[in-house]
Amino acid sequence: MSRYRKIQVSIWNDDKFPFLDCDTQLVFFHLLTTPLSNSIGIFKISDKALSEELRMPFKRYKKAFRNLEKIGMVKYDETAQLIYLPSFLKHNPPDNPNVLSAWSYLFHELPKSVLKTKYFEELYMFVEKLGIGFRERFKERFGIPSNISPIVDNNLFNSTISSTECPYIQGVNVNDDKLNTEQTSKKQLHLEYVWLTSLEFQNLIEKNGLELTHSMISRLNSYIGSKGAKYKSHYYTILSWIDHDKKSTSTSKSFINKSENNDRELKRFLSYSESDNPLKEAVSQTPIEITHD
Repeated sequence: MSRYRKIQVSIWNDDKFPFLDCDTQLVFFHLLTTPLSNSIGIFKISDKALSEELRMPFKRYKKAFRNLEKIGMVKYDETAQLIYLPSFLKHNPPDNPNVLSAWSYLFHELPKSVLKTKYFEELYMFVEKLGIGFRERFKERFGIPSNISPIVDNNLFNSTISSTECPYIQGVNVNDDKLNTEQTSKKQLHLEYVWLTSLEFQNLIEKNGLELTHSMISRLNSYIGSKGAKYKSHYYTILSWIDHDKKSTSTSKSFINKSENNDRELKRFLSYSESDNPLKEAVSQTPIEITHD
């Protein structure tokens, strides 16, 4: 994560911040600079842990924290323990499109929350203003909010392209076979060792969802890093692993179902009284043949 944060000197000309009490100002600066935060402006931590790090009594810290919530400088989901600083992106934007790749992993590790969804939508609108490179990287790593119509630069594709639905951007008509080959074939690095093209990454997300895709990339990255393994295609390796996991899960469920059936049969057998035991009755009715040597 980033080791520094940007704070504009104009904060002292703000219509809110200069009029806050000293405790509230200190807590705000602490939220910006605490090592327990991250580089994207939304992070998981409890207000209790923050008060302990600042060595401020919790009741006093809580009061200052609530003051920031009331004026919208901080948003907090107490259940998910998520803290979001709405002004963070404005003063700490991603330096280049590659930064969004690292941000995506931090984002997807956060717990589910309405606040997380809100941040996702606001980040999307923010990135849309930064240029084509940022927009494309965001769509590759994050996707597109379902309730937002993306802003599209007409120069992104050739003017002759127009027929079927674009695999990257919702609502744009392009022809798949006329897409710029550099955009679809150039592989990009995920974490330290995994290489995927934009199309491969997008296909993984469409077929398996964001969470599983990032999980499998992280798994492959760790395996290559620890074993030094080499693969002709990281994309097909991930697909084969997912398929293997599904088959293993299906086999395990079948085994569990058979075990449960066997347990039920055993319990039913043991539930018979000694006189009603069908095995005893069957044995007693079986004629015994005695032979003499």
